[in-house]
Amino acid sequence: MAKALFICEKDVLNSSVVTQVRERFEPLIMQFDYRKISDCISRKQMELVVIYMRDITPPSEAVLKELLENEKKVPFMLIGNETDCTVLTNTSEAKIIKCVHTPFSLSSFFEEYKATCDMIDAENSTENNTKKIKYVENKKHILVVDDDAVYLRTMMNWLKKDYEVSVVKSGMDAVAYLREETPDLILLDYEMPMWTGIKTLKEIRADKRGANVPVIFLTGVSSTQVVKEAISLNPQGYVLKNISQKGLLEKIKAII
Repeated sequence: MAKALFICEKDVLNSSVVTQVRERFEPLIMQFDYRKISDCISRKQMELVVIYMRDITPPSEAVLKELLENEKKVPFMLIGNETDCTVLTNTSEAKIIKCVHTPFSLSSFFEEYKATCDMIDAENSTENNTKKIKYVENKKHILVVDDDAVYLRTMMNWLKKDYEVSVVKSGMDAVAYLREETPDLILLDYEMPMWTGIKTLKEIRADKRGANVPVIFLTGVSSTQVVKEAISLNPQGYVLKNISQKGLLEKIKAII
């Protein structure tokens, strides 16, 4: 499981949430102290920072702001009310990959926490695989954008024999990736949190490096409304996520 740093106020340290998180996942738990947190992230190579924002005080708010401004590489998971999470997600350039809104049940929180750690583990695995196949000659390059770690692994396994494959977990990451690389095709999840497939495609088309890259929407919903919305953005195609490997490869081959 991903190495996680759990940050909370001093008076939350003995709460049932923190106690059970410690028992189930063994994260490193720390109070709001920017110097110590930053040192811990760097020295221990933390892969996830979880911030519990219940009854957060002004001094801790300042530390939180400093963290989000300066720690751009480590992903964050925020736990707090919906308004605060939305504001921070929309105004910060930090890698906020998951928000859990309060109030919540412990069981649902643990599911979200474990899923986030699993996603990071999957990304680490696929990144290693991508590095191994990235420089294979004469292969077209496909970027897969999806927030589902299991689906990303599936796409990597399906495509890596015939294509150079890179994966990212969000629309924001896809746009950032396009600043460095120009793939031959993008497989884009239509339904993602924060940045939907629609918003992501608009941002991709607004960037000169992504303006002419073919895009295929991936969707788990076959409703007429979803199909109409997807087509209205003029992608090169759309496929249902339950498509077979053979069907997907044929669809890709027809485009690139």
